[in-house]
Amino acid sequence: MLGITFSGVHIMEIDYLSNYPEQVKVVSQIIFREFVVKNGSNMNYEEVYEFFSNTEGAG
Repeated sequence: MLGITFSGVHIMEIDYLSNYPEQVKVVSQIIFREFVVKNGSNMNYEEVYEFFSNTEGAG
């Protein structure tokens, strides 16, 4: 896990999505809406969801 601090204030922690499987749907929706739809990609939501459902943390 990576913690990010700005001006002495802890603002964010970054971790692997595989450690939070209950968040896969939310992350997939955000990525689909913000990057796939807005960029006119041919990828569909199910492909995005499948990709993030199968990610694993490093080692």
